[in-house]
Amino acid sequence: LNQCFSQGDPGNAGCQRIVRDPLTGQVDSINTTVLNAGTFKAVGIDGAINFVVPFADLGLGIPGRLRFQELLSYNKKINFDGYSATGKTSSGVGGSFPEWKSTMTVAYDSNAFTAQVRWNYQSKLEEDVGLSRELEGSDPSGFGNTNPTRPALSYFDLSLRKKIGDNFELTGIVSNVLNAKARATVGGFGDQGGVDTTYYNPVILGRYFRISGKVRL
Repeated sequence: LNQCFSQGDPGNAGCQRIVRDPLTGQVDSINTTVLNAGTFKAVGIDGAINFVVPFADLGLGIPGRLRFQELLSYNKKINFDGYSATGKTSSGVGGSFPEWKSTMTVAYDSNAFTAQVRWNYQSKLEEDVGLSRELEGSDPSGFGNTNPTRPALSYFDLSLRKKIGDNFELTGIVSNVLNAKARATVGGFGDQGGVDTTYYNPVILGRYFRISGKVRL
């Protein structure tokens, strides 16, 4: 019924599945046979680089190893039923689809100590506040459906691991070291002060700390 009504074309697939009384035109029944009515296509490239080298091989007289890792994703095309969602965010397609996402890790490793910094990044998005059919023809946001830009999200994590003796290991993690802030956006949730908590989940709590210990018995 929704498909028939929203498309406004009596010949579309949704209307053809509705059985009406030939005299009154009232809906008599709906053919609910299973139908693959939606399409989803994704095209992109995922890449990874892992590099580990002892500092001695770099001519540095210090113990341990340098570790570098890069995970990169390029989203060329995300398509829902003919709608291109690449680089956009909208409740109408249920999420955010940045064109670029990157996780870069640089670390010092030794048998007794590890220090690691991780940079997380995803590119800016356009807020498609007019995508959902419920919003078409209206502008509850007050932004004129102008696709305001949601800025890129970038934050850093730091972790330290220290082995103490043969049986104890201590790990400390600082998430969102530079205290990146979540922002109110056009597509944010009203009951969350206009913040999209699903998108800003990694930084929604600001900077926070975790500490853990491992004991071998």
